[in-house]
Amino acid sequence: DVQLPEVYGDKHEAQQHYPVQGIYPLIPPPLPPPPTAYCDDTMEFDLPRLCRDITGDAMLYSMFRLNSEPVACPFHGPLTFTYSRGYGECEHPVSQVDSCADDSRLLFRHQACADVPGSESFVEELVCLASWKEGSNHYLVGKVDHIHVKSDEDRYRCFIYEHPRHQGNTQTWNLAQSADATCQGLISAHEGSKTMKLSKVTHNGRKCKFPSWLTVHSHWHTLDNSKSYFVYHKNTSIRISDGTAAPEDIEVSPLSPRDPINNVRSSTSPSPRQTRGHTDFRLVCHNKSGYQCLRIYRRDEHVVQVRSGELGLKAEEACSSHYWSPTTANLTTLVAAGGPPGPCGPFGRYHVPDALVPCAGESRTFTHITVGCNSGNTLQLDARCPEKTVYVFHCHGQWTSEGVTYVVASPMSRASGAPRRVCFAYSDDTRTNTLTLTARHDTCIQRQHDAHIAINATLAGQCVEGGRSNSGGSKRLAGGLLHLICLLILTIIPACVVSL
Repeated sequence: DVQLPEVYGDKHEAQQHYPVQGIYPLIPPPLPPPPTAYCDDTMEFDLPRLCRDITGDAMLYSMFRLNSEPVACPFHGPLTFTYSRGYGECEHPVSQVDSCADDSRLLFRHQACADVPGSESFVEELVCLASWKEGSNHYLVGKVDHIHVKSDEDRYRCFIYEHPRHQGNTQTWNLAQSADATCQGLISAHEGSKTMKLSKVTHNGRKCKFPSWLTVHSHWHTLDNSKSYFVYHKNTSIRISDGTAAPEDIEVSPLSPRDPINNVRSSTSPSPRQTRGHTDFRLVCHNKSGYQCLRIYRRDEHVVQVRSGELGLKAEEACSSHYWSPTTANLTTLVAAGGPPGPCGPFGRYHVPDALVPCAGESRTFTHITVGCNSGNTLQLDARCPEKTVYVFHCHGQWTSEGVTYVVASPMSRASGAPRRVCFAYSDDTRTNTLTLTARHDTCIQRQHDAHIAINATLAGQCVEGGRSNSGGSKRLAGGLLHLICLLILTIIPACVVSL
């Protein structure tokens, strides 16, 4: 007898015997030692003759290389699926498949069905290792990881699936999974230890696009330059990366809300409502990790703001109160890279009362604010403490919301590591000629208690006519609004979770 080496695929790792020279084995011992193999270097019998002795119905054994490189998975999320372990189909609630940034990984988010024994709620990661085709069946070998995995025998699984079927605008795959680390027992995509039906809804219409006021600039960045947004693929997707480098990770694509909310990357273009000075788009977006409800505001030709909710697994849930709340949603301010200077806001010269109090350590004490007087595109802050300093800023964008004027500016000179952009918020009272100014490095909101700069000042005089004429032609652009539901990625493997 010739003994087969140990491989993942021999259930219970039992010793196996093969017929050689027409001698057939007796019943194998119940608890054999680990299998071994040996080579016959005498070549007493020729190899073709030995191979002819293997019958057509001999058992096939599976060997999985432990250190193999992953391959691209044959299908990509987001998908929905139902599954069965032999006790009924778990259909409600529907389960979800999401792609990771690495196209060789998939996340299967199983849902538990109250009326189906054996169903449970858990997340399973699949790493695709190999695929091939035999007849009408396609095979896939992968490594799974979930809470029940304890050994390689639990990790390696074989799958069989059929070419996707098209029913209207829906693609459907039938998928069957082996019970152990072999490909044995997989006869069709409808029979296996676990069977799944994967579905994906597609649209035949052309891809919708982000609005022109967002895509007119191909590169946007946050105030602190920690994130960059790049417009790609003919204005149908945006990629997000750390810093200012060109991205390779998160991708956000818009989907139409006019069609049923679904799990696809593109759909029919929406019909925007356009009124004088105002554009309102409502879209559905996603990336590879989930769905997120966004509102994008056009603040200026070179400034937009993004308010984002929590990441959801389903598009139809992303804007529900569970994932979205206007009071808690994060607000991100984006500035177009390389934007030219612009007007600075409520022009004039302002005096800070009580500025002559003694200096206290490194705390800054400001004495004067000058807006648009020396130049219509500059803002100047005079400080007395900790030393006499003049800070000058170039303004890049201005808008007014709920009585507050916001200005995005950059310092004319800055120390290494200092913020590249600052957002000033003005609230002026014409009855008392007073001005409240705050400045932040992260986003544009008026909140004094945690602002980087907070000043209360009194109007000391108007700018000269020349300085005022610089601002006379400035226009405050109406803030357009873009509603989005997005599938966001940050891609943390295996969880694949990210947020904007």
